[in-house]
Amino acid sequence: ASVMIPVNQLIVNPEYKDLFPPLADPDFDDLCRSVAEVGILCHLIVERTGDRYTILSGHHRYEAAIRANLSEVPCSIATTLEEKIAALFDTTPQNITQHTR
Repeated sequence: ASVMIPVNQLIVNPEYKDLFPPLADPDFDDLCRSVAEVGILCHLIVERTGDRYTILSGHHRYEAAIRANLSEVPCSIATTLEEKIAALFDTTPQNITQHTR
């Protein structure tokens, strides 16, 4: 189940972010346009870090949400080691971007 988490409670861990390939500028622009028009379709996966949340998966969507001035984003909270590992190493195209089709 996903929950809405304020963007200012999300933390980017550079080591986690570097596990995912960067998006080409046109692809990131498409993602930003999609997020601005319809919001985030595929929730971010996060883990609780004190009173905040570290992003495991969804760094591009997080950046697009900031660009679109969204105040909160849908997230799933990973609680087991298996969920955390799956989030960090899922580099399928659907996980890297968001499709509006």
